[in-house]
Amino acid sequence: MELELSMEQVAGLCAIDAKGFVQSIEKDIVRDYPGLAQAGLTERLAAALTRARAIEINEDVNLVHFLRTEAVVPSFYKQPGFCRWMEKPGRSADQRFHDFLQVIHWKLRHETHQQQAE
Repeated sequence: MELELSMEQVAGLCAIDAKGFVQSIEKDIVRDYPGLAQAGLTERLAAALTRARAIEINEDVNLVHFLRTEAVVPSFYKQPGFCRWMEKPGRSADQRFHDFLQVIHWKLRHETHQQQAE
């Protein structure tokens, strides 16, 4: 027996899935960052998930990193530098976001080493 769903039913299932995904990630974030302000966090994470999917980030690991980044750096994905980075041609959005995270981590490590040397 084949199940046929209307567009509205599919959209409803997707919304339920997105809500569960956000709640799961939010739970982990709150656990990992106990001092993080939680006011408005759910809404911010939901908006970030919507944006990540709109720019075609699809891999779960990247979606998780996207939401975790939003939790500690609100609205990072609205910054012009990030937007320019994601619009570069030649790589998928998932690859581009992964590269973005690698660059950020490298810069943080480099700055830490530089500060320790001073």
